[in-house]
Amino acid sequence: MIHVLVIAVCAMGFLALAAAQKRHQRDLVRRTLTAREIRAARTGGAALLTFALVLDSRAFGLALGLLTWTGHLALAAGAIVALLVVRKPA
Repeated sequence: MIHVLVIAVCAMGFLALAAAQKRHQRDLVRRTLTAREIRAARTGGAALLTFALVLDSRAFGLALGLLTWTGHLALAAGAIVALLVVRKPA
């Protein structure tokens, strides 16, 4: 169950980081964000990815936690890229 939770946290972090990029703002939030909102999205995204690392490290220990975290990052990143490609207007 921890795997699903950490992948969801990673996906939310990657969505926040994607929303901080101008190229994805129209697709994700339907408008251009202000500089303050972009900074908040970047900070929140980084915080969520760090929180996912903490969750994995506490669940599996530091060595195995780092390994599972990279796997969770890869799965979440792949899902977000697929989402952005599918949602991209023609």
